Amino acid sequence: MKRIIFCFILIFILTNISYAETVRVVYKTDKSIAIIHYVESSLSREAAFDKAIKHGEYKGLPYDDIDSSELPQSRENRNYWEGEKGKKITINQEQAQVSKDEKERKAKIEVEMKRIAEQSLIDSGELDNRRGK
Repeated sequence: MKRIIFCFILIFILTNISYAETVRVVYKTDKSIAIIHYVESSLSREAAFDKAIKHGEYKGLPYDDIDSSELPQSRENRNYWEGEKGKKITINQEQAQVSKDEKERKAKIEVEMKRIAEQSLIDSGELDNRRGK
């Protein structure tokens, strides 16, 4: 009985360990990065990574192979990840904030435009006609 319980506990622990994979980080000239994940194929991991680098838009750019656990934990601002070869990947907080502010501004404009359009329909009596009154 103890062995069965031990086996269940061991299986539970092993299935809940997050698996970190090796990814290739390509450093672009503007400090932004590209992450290349390996997909099982007939090529080895290294050969697949090399093929992606040599035949794609990343040809000639520096890269590192790192453990995916070294990437920022949240993917929320992944468009603002940046780095340089041999250095930690960071989030450009300034660009992320500008983007967030821009999204909020656009949302406010959209709400205001809907309110104006609705008010215009009310003023013209068209809203009552659409409602069937």
